Amino acid sequence: MQINTLLKRYQTLFGGNLARIKCFTQLILGVIISGNVQQHKCSLGFQGKSSQESTCRRIRRFLSQFSFCKAEIAKAHAILNFSWRKNLNLISP
Repeated sequence: MQINTLLKRYQTLFGGNLARIKCFTQLILGVIISGNVQQHKCSLGFQGKSSQESTCRRIRRFLSQFSFCKAEIAKAHAILNFSWRKNLNLISP
């Protein structure tokens, strides 16, 4: 799975901490891959060797500490939507 393209776009949009942007990006990809918003299914979008339980804890911490600006989230959605329409290969086996 490649997240680099999406990660670069979100990093320029949100700025700030790279680890938080990467977590956000992987969370978004997890929702897309699983087609579900349940934490244990969203963890499929996360890269690494950590257990599913550990990834779920990471998702919970991220959501509890990250404040979302509605305008920024709308821009992020537009970027993702545009990327899919341009047939960018953001998710590959």
